[in-house]
Amino acid sequence: PAEERATELEKAADEATRAADAAAKTSPDSDATRAARKTAVLAESTAISARIAAHEAASRTEYTLLTFYRDASSIVLFLGVISVLVYFFFSIEHKGAVKWVSYVGISFLMIYFGASYGYTVMGRLSLLYGRLSTLKLGFYPEFGFATPVLLTVMIGVLVGMHLAGRGKGEGGEQA
Repeated sequence: PAEERATELEKAADEATRAADAAAKTSPDSDATRAARKTAVLAESTAISARIAAHEAASRTEYTLLTFYRDASSIVLFLGVISVLVYFFFSIEHKGAVKWVSYVGISFLMIYFGASYGYTVMGRLSLLYGRLSTLKLGFYPEFGFATPVLLTVMIGVLVGMHLAGRGKGEGGEQA
């Protein structure tokens, strides 16, 4: 109902605007034109207010998965912040409820640092993958075929270092 009312008011505002434009074409400076303009502005503002009211009514009545996710995220964030603060700020012995809340705070910290580390590693691996893809697909004449030559030299140096270090013990000393 509120949505239909807003649509009706928008149509009325469009008609009032068209009438004001038509009046302005016939007599631009007349009182009728000014009155038509005022009516059009009033109709536009009424239509906007009705559209806002319809949106607010819809947002109050609809509880979707997105709003549940947003609410749950806010609750988890609040609990995480409070539990981490309890873990860091209470210098008393952690017993009872404080011990449980501190344990939750430690868990939040471990999850955060693990996710942060994982994000860093995945970012660096994606950079490595991009570089390797560029090297693999980059055999163009303007590159001068440098990739196969450099790859052969690198493998040769690594094999040479391995063979040179074969006679040494685990600590790098002669056996």
